[in-house]
Amino acid sequence: MRVSIALLSYDHGIIRQVVDVLSEILRAKQKSDFMAEAIEISAFLNDFVDKFHHKKEEAYLFPIASLKVPELATTLPELVSDHAKARALLDAMNGSMGEKADWGAFSASATSLIAHMTAHINKEELSVFGKIEEALNREEDRGLIQAMNEFANGFRPNYYRIAEEFSKGIQDRVLGPDYYSKAKKSDEAD
Repeated sequence: MRVSIALLSYDHGIIRQVVDVLSEILRAKQKSDFMAEAIEISAFLNDFVDKFHHKKEEAYLFPIASLKVPELATTLPELVSDHAKARALLDAMNGSMGEKADWGAFSASATSLIAHMTAHINKEELSVFGKIEEALNREEDRGLIQAMNEFANGFRPNYYRIAEEFSKGIQDRVLGPDYYSKAKKSDEAD
């Protein structure tokens, strides 16, 4: 696996984890139980997904992919369009959580975002990243890694650590500490 693709897939893991927690929040019986967490998730996703992850794909991965993988000529613009849709859904989520909080509007945009991001990540992981990875040589991969790392370092110091801590912390606050490892142990015992 090319490291540049692995880094973007790693981003997807963080996004999936936070989106899964958001999904659980939407299932809560009392909307007020996790209002603070919903606001935090909305802000985090706006920052991590739109300003960080999508920017890396659009500025670094997609340009080289358009040169190296001609068969993705129609797919790459679709992915950029998906990014714009995610941005609009994130804006709607953030806009519904201000002074005039509207849980119904938040829930609707969050539900749409969850479905959209899940489908988008699956499309990239299952249909796009493998083709790009096959087309990249080691030198091109190193160039992408360097460019994405420089972007990440300029974005915010230790941003990956901050994102990892946020995703784990919000999961623990909403689902309980070590929720998934406990569920796995329970499944193994059955």
